Amino acid sequence: AEAAAVAAKGKAEAEAIQAKAEAEAAGILKKAEAMKQYGDAARQQMELDTLKVYFEQLPKIAEAVAKGYMNVDSIKMFGGDSSKLAGDIMTTVTQVTDGIKESTGLDINEMLAKGFAKEKAEDAKPVEKNDTGNDYQEV
Repeated sequence: AEAAAVAAKGKAEAEAIQAKAEAEAAGILKKAEAMKQYGDAARQQMELDTLKVYFEQLPKIAEAVAKGYMNVDSIKMFGGDSSKLAGDIMTTVTQVTDGIKESTGLDINEMLAKGFAKEKAEDAKPVEKNDTGNDYQEV
């Protein structure tokens, strides 16, 4: 009788563990399904949040780069292109964009290009025919 009780207790514990595991698995599946449905929306929100932070911080980044030149009275360049200094400043800002891409996988340049392309497509009006049959587009 004692062995039967121990076996019953062991069986009950095993069934409880199995039920818990099945419930956890069902929960994970439901969560995965929800994330699958909201994946695009979540990614778009992450892209928007990243762009927002990028454009909020960009002036501060440019200011920090420019501070290195604040105490300089004059810069004399010999044997080179004078636009190189401005190019170096832009390279520093570009490195921030590249860093965001490497760390988050989000390509800000690509997101901006998509946004401008979409905006341009929405602004474009279709070419209509007038009474004379000539093509024209209102501007």
